[in-house]
This record gives sequence, structure tokens and C-alpha cells, in this order.
Amino acid sequence: MKNGNRTHERGGVTIVVALLLLALMMVWALAMSRTSMQEVMITGAMKQGLEVRNVADGGLEWAMTHMQPDPTGLRANGDGAGTMLKQMMLNLQSDPELQGTPLTLVAQANTPMVDTFRTGVARTFEVELIRMGKLKMALTSVGQVADTLHPDFWSVRSKAQLKYDNGPTFRHTRELWLSTPAAGTVQ
Repeated sequence: MKNGNRTHERGGVTIVVALLLLALMMVWALAMSRTSMQEVMITGAMKQGLEVRNVADGGLEWAMTHMQPDPTGLRANGDGAGTMLKQMMLNLQSDPELQGTPLTLVAQANTPMVDTFRTGVARTFEVELIRMGKLKMALTSVGQVADTLHPDFWSVRSKAQLKYDNGPTFRHTRELWLSTPAAGTVQ
């Protein structure tokens, strides 16, 4: 009779070992799923970060386009914000007291500064403009360049925002320095 009892005990040990292995596999699966979720969240944040950086870059490109003269007249004239940016430039060029002072053009609705083409997401940028002064030209073989012909030197910042309805807001700022033709030549 002793032999018969031992056979039943061996089956019980097999069940206990199987349960322990099952528990270990479940702990391992939970750890892997947690790591996977963290990776998904990191990837999502990187995607939004790149998207808001692209919005900031677009703001710089928009500002550069509107700051340069348009002798062909091909640039879109329906952009009221572009006209306001040109007016800011003229104000900064005509008032020496404003040199080094930032003026900000906030996001204007119905312009490229505000993009809501995707439901639930608003992409905006504002432009901060600082006139740094004039770039002094070197002497040439003909002589020195007249002061009125020296190009203006600017700092342009694009402050972008990617705002999700009922969600997070991502921000990014990009800056560039550029020169434009001398004061009075802005069109």
C-alpha cells in the first residue's frame, strides 16, 4: 500500500512545479509588457517633439520669406501676418531706440501661423524679431561703402506650440540670424 500512496504524491509535485513555472512566465510577461509600453510612450513623445520642431522651422522659413524683398510680386499678398511682420521691420529700422529690443508677432488666425488641419491638434508659431544693427561692409577697391547701403542684421525666433485638445502641449523654439537689404528697401 505504500507504493500506491507515493504515486499520488508524485503527481502533486508535478502540479506545483508547473504552477511555479507558470507564475515565473507571467512575471516575465508583465515585465516585458511594461517595457514595451514605456517604449511606445517614448516613441510617441519623440514624434511630437519632431513635429513641434518642424512647426518652429516652418515659422523661421515663413519669416525669412516675408523679410526678404519680393521684386517679382509673386509672393502671396493675402497674408495679413506677413504685412504685419514687414511693418515691424520698418518700425525697428526707423527707430534707433528699438535696436536690440524684441518685437513679437503673435500667431494670427487664418494665416500660415495657425494650422488646425488635423482635428484635436493645433499647431501655432509666433515670431520674435530683433534688429541687431547694421553689418559693416569692408573697404573695397573703389572706397568705403556708404552707411545707408550696409545691410541690416536680424535675430529671428520662432516659438512653436503643438497643443492637443484634452492633452499635453509641446513647445519648441528655433532661432536664426540673417541679413536683409539696408533700411528703406523693405517692400
